[in-house]
Amino acid sequence: MPRAPAAGPSATAPWTRREAGTAGRSLPILVLPDAANVQREEDARELFYALPAAAQLARDRAGHPAFSLALVLSRRPAADEDDIFSLIDSAAFACDVSIALPDSVTRADTLLPLFASQATFRLVAGGAAGSAGPGPALAEATAQGAGARAGLGATVDKAAAQAILGALQRRESNLTLACRVTYRTA
Repeated sequence: MPRAPAAGPSATAPWTRREAGTAGRSLPILVLPDAANVQREEDARELFYALPAAAQLARDRAGHPAFSLALVLSRRPAADEDDIFSLIDSAAFACDVSIALPDSVTRADTLLPLFASQATFRLVAGGAAGSAGPGPALAEATAQGAGARAGLGATVDKAAAQAILGALQRRESNLTLACRVTYRTA
């Protein structure tokens, strides 16, 4: 069945949270209805614009994360040391982040990727103990388009380097990857 033309994202409808992906790897997404859905014939499929609920590390074609981390240690580890965590002095990192949806999600003829007029990605460390709100951004980058992708990179101090390494090891971390998306509505 041919798809009715899209009008664009609704300016008045609320975002709705859904699960997409496969049974093995579920992906929370946010969807916004097309402004013309209310005018479609009863048998026509409704259209929705979608984004992942959170920005993701981008992956290469083999599925590996686009990420690099170089740690600077305060000294060479001794041969009998199992853990270098306490030796970390600083680090340099680079990664690609994205709001792209997997092909398996957008293959459905009712979901379209939302075109971002601007997507601003920020890696932020939490505020100091006892303070309200996040601390300064460790890295920030802007991109645009459907499936916007940007590169983040920075040289960071000991605390941030340990937080990045901890997050990679699925430990609790004070880091937040945030993305602010602006888009046009119908």
